[in-house]
Amino acid sequence: MRFAEEFIVKDRLASLENDVNCYLPTAKIEAAEYAPFPALLYCFSIMDLLGSLYAGNARSGITTDNAAKLSDRLIPGNQTKN
Repeated sequence: MRFAEEFIVKDRLASLENDVNCYLPTAKIEAAEYAPFPALLYCFSIMDLLGSLYAGNARSGITTDNAAKLSDRLIPGNQTKN
């Protein structure tokens, strides 16, 4: 549990927050100076990671399904169609 907290919460999510913050409206840095594409890719990779951890399976080809299942679980009313 300690490793999971360090790896997910303190490392990955903190890094994601740091990378995405400059694109949020509250950021003091003008967004026009930066290209948001890398931050979007990082968001999708974190969703993929968390979905695989949630499903307990990170095999190639099913990680999108894993992320969808996690999304269904966490976001009320968000039921993906299979």
